[in-house]
Amino acid sequence: MSKLKLHIILLSALLVLASCGSHRKNVAPTEAMLTETLVQQVEQNETHWDWFTAKLNIQPESGMISNLGGQIRMQRDSVIWVSVTALLGMEAVRIMLTPDSLFVINKLENSYVKESLDMLKMRFGTDIRFSDIQNTLLGNGLWMLGKGEKMRELDNPYYKISSSSNYDEIWVEQQHFRTAKTHFVDRFFQMSTIYGGFETFGTNLIPTEISLDLKGMYTFAGKMKYSSVTLNETTSFPFKITSKMQRTRL
Repeated sequence: MSKLKLHIILLSALLVLASCGSHRKNVAPTEAMLTETLVQQVEQNETHWDWFTAKLNIQPESGMISNLGGQIRMQRDSVIWVSVTALLGMEAVRIMLTPDSLFVINKLENSYVKESLDMLKMRFGTDIRFSDIQNTLLGNGLWMLGKGEKMRELDNPYYKISSSSNYDEIWVEQQHFRTAKTHFVDRFFQMSTIYGGFETFGTNLIPTEISLDLKGMYTFAGKMKYSSVTLNETTSFPFKITSKMQRTRL
């Protein structure tokens, strides 16, 4: 093959490749593509974990008690364990929630509660899953949007993402693509959250302040704060109901 012919073939190939590259650059991303990219970015930046422990401070907006301390420990998809202390640092309540049951020990009254999670869902009027509760406690909000088509809009300083399958919405901060606010609506239950105090633990950016507003048969409004956070270190969940404790109902 002559050098001239070889040069013509190479030049033709380069022109074809350049044309293809130019064609790709001129294709504007659609709204669906932009929304999908945003959702993927948020999913990538959600908390990825197996174990979680932290000191806990609870500040109800109203009520006789203005400040409660304690600890929270979690194993993903398995256990949520909470110890609540009242005056003088005395443990008052110990709670353990599993995918199918709720257990509560009231140490002040030497009593305990044992209820199925299905019963609690029926009473609260919600279909929220155990994993959804854990995600809410760690600032992961995508679960609320379900599997329907996602829509996004700019709501400075956030992106607001909603779904065609329900009325739930999440607001994502633009710098780190972490959920900053949520609004969740179920049958007879509504939950709004505001996340703040983000801190980095390993590769995870986790909120250390959560404002909760729950409305339904039972209501709660207040703030939870985490400190001394430990991520992905195995922990224990001590919980013992003795024969001297009297069972009560919620």
